[in-house]
Amino acid sequence: MTVVFYSTGVVIKQLLPAASSSELLALTKVFDEKAVAPSTNDQLAQTICRAGGHVVSNWFRNQGIPYSELLYDVAGHLKISAIEPLDKLTTSGLTIAEMDKRAMQGIVSPDVSRSWREPLNRYILGLEQEILKKFMSDSYGNMSAAERMRIDEQVAELGKTLPGTGVLGLSGAAAFMVVANAGGFATYILMSSVISALTVGAGFGLYTAAASTLNVLLGPVGWAALGIASAYKLGGPDAQACVKAVLALAMLRGRAIKA
Repeated sequence: MTVVFYSTGVVIKQLLPAASSSELLALTKVFDEKAVAPSTNDQLAQTICRAGGHVVSNWFRNQGIPYSELLYDVAGHLKISAIEPLDKLTTSGLTIAEMDKRAMQGIVSPDVSRSWREPLNRYILGLEQEILKKFMSDSYGNMSAAERMRIDEQVAELGKTLPGTGVLGLSGAAAFMVVANAGGFATYILMSSVISALTVGAGFGLYTAAASTLNVLLGPVGWAALGIASAYKLGGPDAQACVKAVLALAMLRGRAIKA
């Protein structure tokens, strides 16, 4: 697969390599429930991005939409407000979408391409964070009182690892959102805790394999148990698959950021 878009290259080179073989298989089965072995990283990235694109457009491109566009579309599915559009002009005078394309196709010099990585990475990371935050916030709002109490206890523990954020002086939903906004490993742990609370009911730290968290998120039984998914009215199976995939990729990034 010849990668046309910088953001899709990020999926192949940074995010999917952080997954275990069981996580890759779970992600593969989101798009092919009969799969018995994980797709390669290139194949999986192509499958994810094709699921988000129009069939005819995919044929002309010989691949799906860029990951940056998939993120934008998923943010729209989750009704995230105030997201930056792909056609926003950057300081380079180009849109984010055009930078994403030109950075991988040799249209500009290597130095220019490298200079574009920071704004592109910032856009990708920002949207991933907003998607995780929205999903967690909606999940928290739909929890029972007992589930929310369990999460509040976990947030208090997580808050001890986040000095300077002000979380230690907060409680309940306010504290939850501070941790959700923290990004990186703390947000990954919080998302894992939310998944645990809403599905198997395990306490913080009772599940030890990170793969099990993603397998629960990606599996049909776990996805249904989360409950919040049905509130988004995602439409066809491709939309649900894209949301699952983006949540998983965002979690993989967060798990890798431990500092």
